[in-house]
Amino acid sequence: MSMDEIIIARYALSPLEVKLAKALKKKGYRINSFTFYPPKDEQKKNFNNMYIIRKDNKKLSHVAEILSFFKFFLTFKRIKPGVIIAVSEPNWFVTLIFLLFGQRAISKIYFPYDISYFRYRDDIHHDREDRIYEKYNFRHCNGIIHKGPENELKYLPKNFQAQNKPSIQFLPYCDDDLIIKIDDSYFQRKLSKKDGKIHLVYVGGVYHNEPPRLSSIDVFRVITQQKIHLHVYPLNYELLYNDSEYKELQKTGYFQLHKPIFDSNLQKELSTYDWGIFIFLHDFDKLKRVWADTTYGHKIGTYLEAGLPVIANSELCFVSKILKEMRFGVSVNDPIEIKDCIKSIDYIKFVYDLEEKRRIYTLDINIGRLIKFINNIK
Repeated sequence: MSMDEIIIARYALSPLEVKLAKALKKKGYRINSFTFYPPKDEQKKNFNNMYIIRKDNKKLSHVAEILSFFKFFLTFKRIKPGVIIAVSEPNWFVTLIFLLFGQRAISKIYFPYDISYFRYRDDIHHDREDRIYEKYNFRHCNGIIHKGPENELKYLPKNFQAQNKPSIQFLPYCDDDLIIKIDDSYFQRKLSKKDGKIHLVYVGGVYHNEPPRLSSIDVFRVITQQKIHLHVYPLNYELLYNDSEYKELQKTGYFQLHKPIFDSNLQKELSTYDWGIFIFLHDFDKLKRVWADTTYGHKIGTYLEAGLPVIANSELCFVSKILKEMRFGVSVNDPIEIKDCIKSIDYIKFVYDLEEKRRIYTLDINIGRLIKFINNIK
């Protein structure tokens, strides 16, 4: 086994793991992926080897997924685990990774992309089994990577033993190779330069009819009612494009639904808009306040790569804190305030200031901290 061999394991790869793999590979590490479903073609070049349980993307029941996992176990011994960085959710996948590799791994590092314990107030909406898996992962890892506030692990129960483990706060930083240069020609490409209108954009998952979460369309309506153009690239596009509510919203002329983009063309297309949005409203009768206080997302790095400042709602405390401290964007108490907020800002100056600040918010600058952390985990 070698410290130079790292497996990044996640049920299905997201851009975060791919960028992390790319940055570690640049430093001379052999990076392998371990996934339930196959990575996308454009992701594959960033890994030396890919271990895939299912060769197709056909969705299975939870029981069928676990059975597929154990069938794959027959060929498991040929994998050299080295260091494992296992990313949730789902947490059961991380638990099985930890169990199957066991002592064969040099170290098992847990990266809870979202901490499930922080989400729901009750067990009706939160799968009780998932909490058991998450607790196991915290207790049986050798170290923890997390992307929320530096002190967020203190909000977990003591029996999770999270504060007894080495940990590192590592944000979803920008990929240096995907950064769009900000210069005079950058502003000439803006849609707003052509039509004189404000154009916002959102990328990522969209909540729709998923109680107890509040539907994203309510935020989208408030934005378009201000006669602001909003472009949305939802990961769940297939679910939304025939939805009657979204068809009605598109009739306003201020809302456009786009197919998601999964390669470097995304940042180029995003750069034609003015601001990225990171706005989620919560029902705190169902969701814990700590969920909004600690949440943080990869989409912020994606917006910054495209040169876009970010608009968040102040309910998202940690997001708002980073935007303010780094001057990456602004926060509003209510989405209805967006138009007045934007009008009060010298946009060109704000974006040029962002260009300076984002130079320290990159993987190339920060990957050394993570490598030191990984090497010190026993």
